[in-house]
Amino acid sequence: MSNSTSSSLAKIAALIGGATVGVLIANWLDEQLLSRARKRSDYDRTRYEQGLGPIAVTPRSMEPDAAEEMSDNNL
Repeated sequence: MSNSTSSSLAKIAALIGGATVGVLIANWLDEQLLSRARKRSDYDRTRYEQGLGPIAVTPRSMEPDAAEEMSDNNL
C-alpha cells in the first residue's frame, strides 16, 4: 500500500511540475507576442503620421517576380 501511495504522490508531483513549466512557457510566449505586436503597432503609427500606409505583407508565391521565375524555369 505504501508503494501505491508514493507512486500516486510522485505522479501528482510530476503533473504539478509539468503544469508549472507549461504556465511559465505560456507566459513567456505571450510576452514575446505582445512585444512584437507593440513594435508593429508603433511602426505602423509612425508610418501613418508620415502619411504612408501600412506595409502590405504578400506571400512569396504571389509576387510577380516569383511567378516570372517559375515560368522561366519551366521552359
